[in-house]
Amino acid sequence: MREYRRFIPVLAAVAALNVQAARDCYVVRRSGQKVRGEALAAESDGTLQLKLGSSGPVQTFKPGTYLYGYIPKPKAVSDLERAFEGGSYDDVVKYAPAIFEKYKYLGWGDHVSYMEGMVYIDRKNYTQAQQAFERGSRFQAGHGEELVKGMVLALLGQKKIDEVQPMLERMMKAPDADAAAFAFNARGRILVQQGRKKEAVLEFLKALLLFRPGTAEREREDARKQVVALLEELKDPRWKEFEKLE
Repeated sequence: MREYRRFIPVLAAVAALNVQAARDCYVVRRSGQKVRGEALAAESDGTLQLKLGSSGPVQTFKPGTYLYGYIPKPKAVSDLERAFEGGSYDDVVKYAPAIFEKYKYLGWGDHVSYMEGMVYIDRKNYTQAQQAFERGSRFQAGHGEELVKGMVLALLGQKKIDEVQPMLERMMKAPDADAAAFAFNARGRILVQQGRKKEAVLEFLKALLLFRPGTAEREREDARKQVVALLEELKDPRWKEFEKLE
């Protein structure tokens, strides 16, 4: 994995109060109501302070009274994304914990935990990956779906099939094409683990053929590669057809 030399996240010591001047800060109450403001701060115990206007009052939200707070993506999170996408995984696991602590109450804890967990998936450290996803799930804001996908991969890596199946059933019924295609691919992986390779091909084909090009592209490409590899292994000449399929 190539080194991402320019990854220099802004990581001063995490203060007890994290303030973010913002174009679009808000807090989502437990009722689902969104309260917008100009700046949002999080105290170390999870208390949120939302400044309602440039000269307006500050509204306080105690833990338990809100679902989550949100600030625009901080630079440290953008830097972590670039490291993750660039394959600089050592940097991701090094800096993710501090970034998580700093922004976990401000809408980015789930996403940071997802990136950290996926590094552990890549390294086949499935137990540590599960711990990262569980940590992120306690601070869900806008990235809950990717955490579920990560958790499925972590559980599959540990061969905890019974825990995965209900999650996949829910994902297959989701209106989101990417989630449904992911579920078909995960079911294919389960069948491969069980040695049922012909049945696995059918599951991967569902992800590949049930969704039109332009939707669930990453999952469709993953499914295509799996179909090609399995058919070639099964000495089925049709693998050549799927190798060319777009």
